[in-house]
Amino acid sequence: MMHRESLLNAIAAGVDAASAQLKPGNGSHDVADCVPHGATRRTGKTTIGTLIGVSLGPGAPGLITRDAWAQLQRRDAAWVYPARSGKTPSYAFDIVSRARLQPPEEHAQLLFPMTHNGEKLAAAWLKAAHAILPWLEAGKDVLFLVEGDASTYATFGHLARTVQQLDADIPVRTIAGVNSFTSACADAGIALAEQDDTIAIIPAAYGVSAIDRHLKDFDTLVLMKIKPLLNELLDWLEQRDLLEEAWFIERSGAEDERHLSGRELLTLRDTKISYLSLMIIKHPHRVRGERIKGCLKKDRAVPADTAAAAGTDVDANANANANANASNSNSNSNSNSNSNSEATA
Repeated sequence: MMHRESLLNAIAAGVDAASAQLKPGNGSHDVADCVPHGATRRTGKTTIGTLIGVSLGPGAPGLITRDAWAQLQRRDAAWVYPARSGKTPSYAFDIVSRARLQPPEEHAQLLFPMTHNGEKLAAAWLKAAHAILPWLEAGKDVLFLVEGDASTYATFGHLARTVQQLDADIPVRTIAGVNSFTSACADAGIALAEQDDTIAIIPAAYGVSAIDRHLKDFDTLVLMKIKPLLNELLDWLEQRDLLEEAWFIERSGAEDERHLSGRELLTLRDTKISYLSLMIIKHPHRVRGERIKGCLKKDRAVPADTAAAAGTDVDANANANANANASNSNSNSNSNSNSNSEATA
């Protein structure tokens, strides 16, 4: 992570180029035009704005939470929303547009390239942070629109950290939202997890070998960002005989949403899919380890495969104890009755 001095030096060296590369999109203004020129550093009494990550859900406008909806009604805050390039529209902005929400006067698209190159990503975060910082330091809240949930594989966290490296006094808030994989489970009609199920959320970029290693330890695998690895995943599902336990969901909540399961998945081979695609895989025959059951002490774990039998034994012992207590109670009652009768006689 870059230090404050390095960030400031980068801004001084490249701010003009950074602003020039932030192209307008979806009816937005150019960032260079919409930031408040002449904004000064605040004094101790100056109000500062809050950077708010507004989660919009996976795509269906109806999945925008009430908290997010209330924020989006504000006219005193600026909107910013991510896009992969100047030629690619912002999916987050598309969600609010389909919800028939109108942007405020000040709104802008920020560019975040789809790359694993750390230097390019850091440069993009820095450009975006510089673009919104004058708003924040002038006292205006900035709403960063995020598809899905802002705390789950979102650009918002990187941007928030970069902003706070430039100005540690900027407050940050995150509004939680419906993430893509819970929405996908609802679309597919399956449960993400039940009872004591374990879940792993894995970016597919780690490769099939890493996914295979996790299979033995988890009941449900959620594979994110599967586009580059699609054919390899299909081969692996066939080899593992897991096709009937796998679901593919593309653009969950969008108008062109698509989901396939079972052997239908093989029709995806060599096809182009959206980067907003994921896969959910169930492992119904996983051998589970020991688990803490009920009120047992933590050092008395019960193996999962004996849990049911143990529960039956406990119930039987409980019934036996109850019967014994009832028998003792009756005996004591009869004894007391006899003693009273003898005393009366």
